[in-house]
Amino acid sequence: MRRAWRTTARCSAPAGKDREFEPHAASLANDGAIERAGWEEHWRCDNRTMNAFVASQDHAELLELERLTLATSPALREELYDEWVLRASGTDTRRANSVTQLGRGTLPLAEKIDCCERWYADAGQPATFRLTSALSPPELDALLEARGYSVVTPSHMMCCALDQVSEAEPPPQIVERTARQGIADLHRLKGSAPALIERDQTRQARWTSPERHLAFMEAGEVRACGLVRVEGPWAGLFNMRTAAAHRGRGIASALVAALLAWAHGQGARQAFLQVERGNDAAVRLYRRAGFDPRYDYHYRVKP
Repeated sequence: MRRAWRTTARCSAPAGKDREFEPHAASLANDGAIERAGWEEHWRCDNRTMNAFVASQDHAELLELERLTLATSPALREELYDEWVLRASGTDTRRANSVTQLGRGTLPLAEKIDCCERWYADAGQPATFRLTSALSPPELDALLEARGYSVVTPSHMMCCALDQVSEAEPPPQIVERTARQGIADLHRLKGSAPALIERDQTRQARWTSPERHLAFMEAGEVRACGLVRVEGPWAGLFNMRTAAAHRGRGIASALVAALLAWAHGQGARQAFLQVERGNDAAVRLYRRAGFDPRYDYHYRVKP
């Protein structure tokens, strides 16, 4: 059964309490643990609610893409509050450590911002909001700016149809990795601290649907890595990283092609990814692979 979003949740408990929201709020957190079975229902709504929430089919598609970004990038702590999703993980993935707006909701924006700030203070993290050009209340950005929030990582959501997936065999240097290996590959290329790597391993382990980690290896060393996850007819590309000394060789293009071919074989017919707008090389790479920008977003972080 599909479940309508609840829109009556109110932030009532003072900061420092175990629970920031009244029990009737649709909560996905339980002492930091999330049960995956059935939790996707929280991101779906029945037709009546959808028709009331979106004004057009275009907005419905954008809402689905936002749902996908949440479903494919799990968080360690998560709350649904008046059509906003609050997430905290203590990792370096902003999607898993920010507020996503799936709708305006019914409560005053200033009250909701106050509630979010208390929630993140309790989590020991700076309050961070993910604002999309598609669904965020237009005045929210100005309200956050007035509170001193800074803009970080302006990004594109890019999409492509998987109707012309390459059937060529990937180069032999591309090998499959286990989930733990793939996540470790990414953080090794980023130079992450061991504690962050282990926490991200815990977070990423919450994903239990189809996925594939690939690496490009030479002389026993990982030169690049990537991940694809499949959610229904959609595939999401993540964790794309190439060692600085090996960029410009076409390695990332080969990885993208191999990941998308595998996802197509799993039933995916469309793909999405998120990339920083200032990363011109990556944007060009994804455009060559058939991706086009669908909408933009950025983060606001509390100082």
